Amino acid sequence: MNTLEDRLRAATRAAARTIADGSAPPLMLPARRLHRAAVPGGRGWRHWIAPITAAAAVLAVVTGLLAIASRLPGRPTVSHAHAVIFPGGGRILVADGHGLTWLYPDGTTTTIAPGFIGATLTAGGTKILAWRPTRNAKALPPCGGCYAGFDYYLMRLDGTGRRLVLPAEATGGNVQVGYMSVEASPNGTRLAYVRQAEARTNGNTLFDQLWIVDLATGRRTDLGPAPSSDHAVTWMNDSTLLAESADGTMLRLVNVETGQKTTYLTISDPRIVRAYQIARPGARRPTAVDPIGWSTGSQRPALAVLLWGGSHRFPGKAAVALIEHSRILSFAPDRNPLISLTWGPRGIFLVQTAVGDNPCCSRTYVGTAQTAQLSHQQTFGQPWDSAAFNPQGNVIALDYGPGATLAFVPASPPACDRAGRCLRFRPKPLFNTGSLQAWAPDRP
Repeated sequence: MNTLEDRLRAATRAAARTIADGSAPPLMLPARRLHRAAVPGGRGWRHWIAPITAAAAVLAVVTGLLAIASRLPGRPTVSHAHAVIFPGGGRILVADGHGLTWLYPDGTTTTIAPGFIGATLTAGGTKILAWRPTRNAKALPPCGGCYAGFDYYLMRLDGTGRRLVLPAEATGGNVQVGYMSVEASPNGTRLAYVRQAEARTNGNTLFDQLWIVDLATGRRTDLGPAPSSDHAVTWMNDSTLLAESADGTMLRLVNVETGQKTTYLTISDPRIVRAYQIARPGARRPTAVDPIGWSTGSQRPALAVLLWGGSHRFPGKAAVALIEHSRILSFAPDRNPLISLTWGPRGIFLVQTAVGDNPCCSRTYVGTAQTAQLSHQQTFGQPWDSAAFNPQGNVIALDYGPGATLAFVPASPPACDRAGRCLRFRPKPLFNTGSLQAWAPDRP
């Protein structure tokens, strides 16, 4: 390590190990929140954001110094104008410590929303729902170094037309209000969210309520009790929600115009019980169900749900079920108790199994909604934090955070056949790129 750049790269690796070696607490969320880890508004997010932010700040400083070192006299500037730094085409949205940034295959970047720390694509991929720490001085953080809440904005893909659609609420006495499971309707005209109130003194949950806000009128509607979950709802269409009941035992259709609720499925449904027991031989009935979301780009959309055994407080073995009209496919590909699912295009999906936050036993699989077959998926290591498919569905980006490394791997056959072409290449890592938010088609 004789050069400044060598020393700075060593510092970067040391900062990344701060969390891995236990010198800073890891991000730990309850097991039922595995499939939507680190979503703003959840209790786990607020408890751990301070050490994660500190580690990210160290990485950002070191990364900046590396950029300076690369331009010191005697070191030529390397242009990536004609290089391809990641396969799969399109463009990738990352949160890089400065804001939201588009990353392109030729290595160019465009920062579109400084200060924002997370985002999802909505309205058919034409808009961004993004969040950043609140600027409401009346919203008080629950602990030193924690965020006091998040403000949610809608914006165009280039960051323009920014509009505040869900501001963080002021703290009233001992009551701290936060948002969970914030989901935009398919056309981007409404938001559904769980409004959770906690006692600031001890963090105990006081209530969880499902709310809707009409973004055209600003009208908010209370739709009743909801579970303490980071993913309690998914939209069926622009006027209908699929919402988990407060006790987690059923999914209900909610008409957001009238507030009328009808039962969609329950954990006592014989088909659901049979699907869970097929996935987990010898298991009893499931005890809870979470909605994951609908497949995209397929002729017959399938709903993915997570079925849990054990108890709500101490969840046991999970299984994924895909519900497609009268057909139900269920998956639990190994003995690991926890499962997460990420949808890709054309009904392709990625499954990760785990044993808590223990990296020893995590495994990754890929499959499609059209068949019950799963195949092992090559990765860059285990476990990963989040994933996204390229628009064609034959390349997968894996985020090994916190915001430090993205890795690109080819989707395994036969799932990649849905994309029309399977690719072969070695896993390709990109370091210090920021945390993965979305993978979209090429710039318009």
